[in-house]
Amino acid sequence: MTSDSHSNPMNLPLALVCLSAFLAPILGGNVSVDAMILDGSMMGSVLTQGLPPLLAHALISLPLILAIAIHLLTRKVVHIPFGRLVLPLLVLAVLSIGSIAVSSFRSYTLPATAEWLTYLIAFLTAVAVSGRKGGPVAVLAAFVSGCAIVAALGVIEYGQMRPVDPSWRVFSTWVNPNALAGMLLPAVFVGCGLALRAKRHVALALWALSLMILLALMFTQSTAGLLSLAVGVVAFALASLVWIGARSGWQSALAPLLLAGLALSLVTLSARSAPSSAEPGGSGLMQRVSDSSGRQAQSFGFRLLLWKSSAALLASQPVGYGMGTFRAVSSAPGIVPPTHMAHNSLLQVGVEIGALGLLALLALFVRWCIDVWRGARRLAGENLSLRIGVWAGVFALATHSLFDSDLHVFGTGFSFFLLMGVGLAMAADGITPEQIGAGLRRIGAGLAAATWLVLIWQAASEASKWTAYTLASEGEVVGARNAAKSAQELTPGDGEASYLLALYTPQSQERLNLLERAAELTPTPKHLRALAREQLAAKNPSGAITSLKRSLKWDPNNLLALKQLLELYQSQGNREEALATAQSMIEVESKPYFTVRALPQLVPTETYAARMFLAQEAPTWKQKIDLLKPALEGYKSYLALTVPEAKRADEADPPVRIGGMTPEEVAEVLSDAATCAQLLAAAYREFGDPELAGGALEAAGEFASSRAGFLSNSK
Repeated sequence: MTSDSHSNPMNLPLALVCLSAFLAPILGGNVSVDAMILDGSMMGSVLTQGLPPLLAHALISLPLILAIAIHLLTRKVVHIPFGRLVLPLLVLAVLSIGSIAVSSFRSYTLPATAEWLTYLIAFLTAVAVSGRKGGPVAVLAAFVSGCAIVAALGVIEYGQMRPVDPSWRVFSTWVNPNALAGMLLPAVFVGCGLALRAKRHVALALWALSLMILLALMFTQSTAGLLSLAVGVVAFALASLVWIGARSGWQSALAPLLLAGLALSLVTLSARSAPSSAEPGGSGLMQRVSDSSGRQAQSFGFRLLLWKSSAALLASQPVGYGMGTFRAVSSAPGIVPPTHMAHNSLLQVGVEIGALGLLALLALFVRWCIDVWRGARRLAGENLSLRIGVWAGVFALATHSLFDSDLHVFGTGFSFFLLMGVGLAMAADGITPEQIGAGLRRIGAGLAAATWLVLIWQAASEASKWTAYTLASEGEVVGARNAAKSAQELTPGDGEASYLLALYTPQSQERLNLLERAAELTPTPKHLRALAREQLAAKNPSGAITSLKRSLKWDPNNLLALKQLLELYQSQGNREEALATAQSMIEVESKPYFTVRALPQLVPTETYAARMFLAQEAPTWKQKIDLLKPALEGYKSYLALTVPEAKRADEADPPVRIGGMTPEEVAEVLSDAATCAQLLAAAYREFGDPELAGGALEAAGEFASSRAGFLSNSK
C-alpha cells in the first residue's frame, strides 16, 4: 500500500477530487428549471455565462468520476465506510433510482436522480481517495478557495450596489442569496480549521479568506444563514473543548466567534456609512434580518405553508412522487402555488423518494456524527483543527438545510456529501481498508461512469432547450425549432422538449400532436393549458375543458387555468359553469395560496377578472359594488407593487420578465384595471354615490396613464 493515497498525499485521483471541490462552489449555484434565455446576467457572473445548470453540474462531477474510476481500476485495496454507513447510502441510491418508476414527471426525475447518485459517489470517493493527512488538507483547501472566489464576487457585487441600494442582498454566481449563504457556511469553519493548523503567512492568508467568506455570508442577509452560523460556532467550540481539552482548546474554540465579531464590526461600519435606501421605509443593510413584522414574517409564514404542504404530500403518498418532482407536485394540496423548493431538505427528500428516504438521509447524518465524534479526542495530530472545522461546517450546513433545500442545489449538495466523506476519512473509527476483487471494482467504476453519462445526456438536452428559447427570443424561429428538435431527439421522454418544439411549429396538426405528447409525458399545468388552447383552436372545446380540468389535479387553485376555463365556458355560452368557475376563483382569495406569497410584489389578478364577470351578472347595484370594490383595491396593489417591478425588469439589459409576464400582458392587466374602475364608477353613480364614483374614475385614469407610460418605455 505504499502507493496508496493514504501514504502519498498527492496523486492523480486526489488532484481530480480537489478540482471538483474547487469547481462546486463556483459552478454549482444554479438549479435545473424549464428553458430560459442563455445570458450571463441571469447567472450572476461571467464564470457561468451561457452555461445551463446541468452542464455545469456535469463539469463539476467529471473530475470526481474520473478520480474514483482511476482509483478503483488501479487499487486492489480500497477504503470504504463501515456497513452502518453503507446501508443508508444504499437505501438512498435504491430509492432514488426506484423513484423513476413511480414518477409522473420522469424528465424531472432522471436528471435529479443522476445528481443525487453523484452526491453518494462524492461521499464514497472522498473516503477512498483523501486519506488522513495531506489529502484532506488538499481537498478542503480547494473547497475553501472555490468559496473564496464566489465570496469575493459577492463582496464586489455589494460594493457596486451599495450606493444604489444599501439593503442589497448578494447573489454572486448563485441562484439566490439564501442558497449562497448555505454554500458559504461550511467554508467559514473549514477555513478556520485550515488557518489554525497553518504557519504564519499561510495562516494569515487563510484567516483573510475566511473573513471575506464570512462578510459575503452576512451580505446575503440570510436569517437562516446567520442562525446556522451561530450553531456552527457552538459546534466548533464544543468540539474544540472536548477533543483538544478545555485547557488547550479554548483558543481554538474562540476562533470562529472572534472572526464573526470582526466581520460583524465591518458590516456595522459599512451600514453606518451607507446612504439611505431608496426603498419605501428606508431599510438598510441587515435591517431585513431584524424586520420581524415585515418581509421576515412573510418569508417565514410562506415557509410554514410549504412545510405544511410537504407534510400533506408525504401523508398522501408515503413512497414519494419521484426525485426532482417537488416543483411539479408542491401545489397539489392547494396550500401554496407551484414552488421549486420545499425550503427543508429532509421534507423535500421525503416528498420525492418517500418516508424511508427521509429516514435514510437522517440516519446517514446521525451515524456520521457519531462516527466522527467517537474517538476524536484520542486521535491527535496536526489535522485535529481540520476535523473540528469539517464537523462544525457540516453541522452548520445541516442546520441551514432545515430552512432551505440546500441539498437540492447541486453545488451545496455535492459539497455536503464530499465534506462528510473527508470528515469520515479523518475520523478515528469510520472507515476500513477492504481488498476488492477486480470484477467488483470494474463494476463500481462502470456505475460511476454510467451516472455521469446520464447526467451529461440530460445536460445536452437541457442545453438544446435553452438554446431554442434563446434563439426564439432573438427572432430566429427556424434555429429555435432545430434546437428544440435536437432536444426532443436526445430525450424523447421529455415533455418540455415537445412543448418547445410545438411553440416553433407552424403546422397546426403537428403542433397539436406535440402538445398532446408534452402533456402526456410531463403533465404540468403549463403544458395542459397550452394543449387546451390548441384544442380550442382545432374546434375541440370539450377536449380543451378536459385538459384544463386535468391541470387542476396538480394545482387545484391554478388561477391561470381557472381563468382560461372561465373564458372557455363564456365563449361556449355555458353560463352556469362559468358562474361556478368564477365563484371558485374568488374563493381562492381567502386561502393562504393567495394571501401568503413567496414574492409579495407579484400580485395575481385573475380573481379580479372573475369578479368583473360576476359583477356583470349580478342583479343589484349593491352586489356589483361588493364584487368590484375588492377588485379595484387589488388592481391598485398591482399598480403599486407589481408594475414598478415590471418596469425595472423591462429596463434591465437584457430585459427580463417579472413573473414571466411580457410588457403586453402587463398592459392588458392595466387595461382590465381601468375597465374595472369604470364599471365600479358606473355602479356607484347608479347607487347614488357620486363622490365614490369620482374616486373610481380617478383610479381609472391612473391605470390608463400607467399603461400608456409603460408601453411607451417598453423595449
